[in-house]
Amino acid sequence: MYLNSKFNYNIHNLVSICSDKPLNIKYIELPDVFLVENLNDPDIRIKVQKIERKEYSSGERVGDKYRWGGDWLYLDWGVPSMFGLQAIIKGLEQPKTELIFSPLFWKVGDAPYIIGATISIHLLRHNVTPVHAACISVHGKNILISGLSHMGKTSTILNLLSNSDDAQLYADDTIILGEERVYSFPRAVGISPATDTGTIELSGKEKIKRRIRNSMLKAPIISVFLKNRGSVNLKQDVMGTCRPHVCYFLREGPPLIRELDQGTAAKLLFDSTQTLLHFRVNAHHCVNTYSYMKKDLDLFELERKRRSLIETLFKTVDCYEILSNTKGGFATLIRSHLTGKIRDEAKINR
Repeated sequence: MYLNSKFNYNIHNLVSICSDKPLNIKYIELPDVFLVENLNDPDIRIKVQKIERKEYSSGERVGDKYRWGGDWLYLDWGVPSMFGLQAIIKGLEQPKTELIFSPLFWKVGDAPYIIGATISIHLLRHNVTPVHAACISVHGKNILISGLSHMGKTSTILNLLSNSDDAQLYADDTIILGEERVYSFPRAVGISPATDTGTIELSGKEKIKRRIRNSMLKAPIISVFLKNRGSVNLKQDVMGTCRPHVCYFLREGPPLIRELDQGTAAKLLFDSTQTLLHFRVNAHHCVNTYSYMKKDLDLFELERKRRSLIETLFKTVDCYEILSNTKGGFATLIRSHLTGKIRDEAKINR
């Protein structure tokens, strides 16, 4: 805990955040590796405090929930003032943004979606964007692995890590992608209790949780109430960047690898990234309302920029679609394909 009781985050020197509360909240889960002791002038300030209605009552009324003050949007859901479900967005179109949430809004409101959208907007100003993909280095090749949710990305990553001595994990589930490289975003990974973690070491806490869960699953009635996902510590602490060489998209079907053109690959990754609702610039209606009132903040243009960043990256990346009927089959196909690519490159360089 820092002396100023603030939680400071620096995301690869791209966006800095100062928050009254830790951002390990649902959907956001900023990795602890981004925590820093001090920030001089953060890009995003997040405050959790009581909000006085009278300070914002002079704003122009917009719909039933909002008042607009020219550079701030005040959200009030009309809950009795002694509680107050309120939020304020200030300077979303500016290099410095302030988000203020009432304690009740922080607990039960949509704070994660507002925070995620704000982070994405600031990242896009640096020509980078969060995307739904994993990044791992295997046999000297930096590879992206993407696909729709529950397709087996984490199982594939675990398999590659377990069976490759030189494998290095940059991030699973989410990475930050730029025009030429990707940045690690190593947050916790949620996986099915049945997933084989191979030789990946679990934390002591996770080992105990797994034993308890496995024993409870033997009781039919109790097992119904158990969640189907757990969190496994993969020791994702790499704070690096890399230039991807290959991208694989996982799909169900008879075992097959086929090359994709860059345009199709960009569309697949863009479509997959739509599952990251919390990191979309239009993730919340109050962000959309702010954009509507502030004409120079064009959310549609920002989404086009996200697509453009993906398309630019793929101009220098070999893209493939992998089909398999088993989750373990993806890793086998990738290892075989990478070995063949390395062998072919060696012949060319002789």
